[in-house]
Amino acid sequence: MPDPPHAQVEPALRRRGGFFLDGGWDPDTGAIVGPAWVQWEAPAEPADWLAPVVLVHGGGGQATDWMWAVEGQPGWADHFVEAGHPTYLVDRTGHGRSVWDPRTLGLMHTLYGNPGRTESMCFSPDSKTMATGFGGTDFTIRLWDISKIEH
Repeated sequence: MPDPPHAQVEPALRRRGGFFLDGGWDPDTGAIVGPAWVQWEAPAEPADWLAPVVLVHGGGGQATDWMWAVEGQPGWADHFVEAGHPTYLVDRTGHGRSVWDPRTLGLMHTLYGNPGRTESMCFSPDSKTMATGFGGTDFTIRLWDISKIEH
């Protein structure tokens, strides 16, 4: 049996983390507008740092596109960090790990019959049921059969 992927690479000492760029609150729609996820990685020693690099994907891609090549080789992000550059990978609004922004990307769907503004949602493991949560005074949770939601 071959070694697992994590055993096939040399250990590397690096700093890494992530954060959300603040979005805004649109009082007209009650939606969060414009937040984006940023993942970063840098050489371990500050003395080794060169100018930072910011990588933003295009089209429908996401920040992970910069992390590795098609067959698992190191991606551009890894090459920049190896060369000494703190590297920031940005998931644009509504892509990758960033929050969907209806102002930027359009409304996905309207749920008719909501008792109020949807504040949270999740799907069942089989993706057939969606649970939505509403604020207000009653903290209602509603279950939706995905196959019966009207479009």
